Amino acid sequence: MIDANNAHTEPRLNGRKICLVTSSNIGSNPRLVKEANAMVESGAIVHVVAIESYDSQHLAMRDEHVRQTACWTYTAVQSKGWGGSFHRKFWKLTGRLLYCAGIRGPAVENMCFNPLIRRLADKAINWPADMYIAHNLAALPAAWL
Repeated sequence: MIDANNAHTEPRLNGRKICLVTSSNIGSNPRLVKEANAMVESGAIVHVVAIESYDSQHLAMRDEHVRQTACWTYTAVQSKGWGGSFHRKFWKLTGRLLYCAGIRGPAVENMCFNPLIRRLADKAINWPADMYIAHNLAALPAAWL
């Protein structure tokens, strides 16, 4: 946007509530952190919903560092209750088998893509926002829901 003095000014988000949804850890997602910080600097109230899946202590430490320095709020979707990657792969395979057998619908399709989509969507819905943004492809169905 250009003002009367031909100086570039950034549009302000002026208190708009924005929810970013991602299917990965925040500590391994620097673009998400930069996007959330930029939106806050533009005046938005930002909340992030992300999956927490720790394969290493190093990743858990990076997530904790991001949370401590963030100027936005955060909700985690725990994947530990899903028994790790084996359980998620099992549900993906089950969804694909159901789909190939002709049993279709949003629940089966989401299961094929990412079994945690419904849990991501439920956490995002708990934080009413003006705008929901899927930060990556795997989070797109959750943000749409």
